[in-house]
Amino acid sequence: MQPNRAKYVTLINVILKKIENGTLKQGDKLPSVRNLAFDMQVTPGTVARAYKELIDQNILEARVGDGTFVQKYKAAVSHTPSDQLYLLSPRLPDIGQVAILRRGFIEFGNSAGFNELMAYPQRMDTATLQDSYLRFIRDVPLGQTTAQDVVVTHGGQHGGVTALQAIRQHKQGDVITEDLSYPGFRHAAELSGTKLRPVTTDIDGPVPEHFEQILRSHKISAFFTSAQVNNPTLRQTSNERRHILVDLCRKHDVDIVEDDCYRIGAYQGMSYRAIYPDGAWYVTSFSKSISPALRIGCVVCPENMADHLRNIVFFNSLGVSQATCRVAEYVMNHPRIAEIQVQIANETNRYIQAAVNVLGQFDIAWRDAVPMLWLQLPRGWRAAAFCQAAKDRGVLITPADAFTVRDGNAPQAVRISVNAEHGLDRFTAGIETLANLLRTPPAVEVV
Repeated sequence: MQPNRAKYVTLINVILKKIENGTLKQGDKLPSVRNLAFDMQVTPGTVARAYKELIDQNILEARVGDGTFVQKYKAAVSHTPSDQLYLLSPRLPDIGQVAILRRGFIEFGNSAGFNELMAYPQRMDTATLQDSYLRFIRDVPLGQTTAQDVVVTHGGQHGGVTALQAIRQHKQGDVITEDLSYPGFRHAAELSGTKLRPVTTDIDGPVPEHFEQILRSHKISAFFTSAQVNNPTLRQTSNERRHILVDLCRKHDVDIVEDDCYRIGAYQGMSYRAIYPDGAWYVTSFSKSISPALRIGCVVCPENMADHLRNIVFFNSLGVSQATCRVAEYVMNHPRIAEIQVQIANETNRYIQAAVNVLGQFDIAWRDAVPMLWLQLPRGWRAAAFCQAAKDRGVLITPADAFTVRDGNAPQAVRISVNAEHGLDRFTAGIETLANLLRTPPAVEVV
């Protein structure tokens, strides 16, 4: 049995290599079981076993009476039963990245030596991943940047926390953020021992007059922002507004931490790192564009600050494991990953369009390739009551007050995240449940 097992695993590896290097493309037909067995000098049973394994992984597909083909990737649907539709945070479709992640772990397991599996991480372990990450985010205008400016972290949240810790070691003061912002910003500030100061926003981003008023009234060390996709309102800070805010930060010696973790599509505008290279930290991960399961992210540091942050990351968590680094590097350099990211964005847009088709009559904001929607509730509904009513009907969504600083004022609004795990029909049914609630607020509800 063992020799036969080794042969079919070897055959699987041969087929995967041909798919990865482009010799076999989506939709290509593979040889018949008998023909491939003859060519590879193995038994037909070995080929059939290899084909079955790859079909089970959604890498190949069998068409009755027609043969075996390289899978044309489509979103895989989870069959895990659930009574509730989870729309609290985005859930990505699987367009083939799961198979790539599996393959990355297999490649690492097959090649890892004793030290990779038994030793503590070392600072130099991330060197090749830094270069891979910089190529991976090459669409972002970061200004003059080298791989030495990149620090690998345990995801975007870890990147934001450690960036604030690095800033706090050479600057004292509170942190400014948008009046509605990702709750992780608040936790990052608390972990770094500082307080958040909310700044009011308009359609172009943080309002400069209020921003400057905070700078004059309080000692500020950093501005923590999601300029590309504000979570939850989905607004994007305009280029003109970014330059104005940078001028104010320069004047008051304030660093900027830009969190770019919710974008799936192309970056738009200029990053703060490009405008303010000596004072801006750019944080990202591939949690929203590939998978959140592999906890990996990076910070592109201001000039001459990378070694300082690298020390903080290392002593904060003893670094990122070689297993995580090698698998992440495999994924980022995979020849199909860019195509898969485009397909993930396209599939996400199908869900967004379905939601907009149902909720279009209400006050809703959305953007292409951003896996969430922002819904202002109609008169009669309060956010807490609406979320509870939705939960009672099996749909979980997030109220606006989750995105305010402590004791902050929140609008009567909710965030709806895209969950592609259970298929478009299940998602659309959940959105229709929300629409029915919106049409019958408590003040006018018909019993």
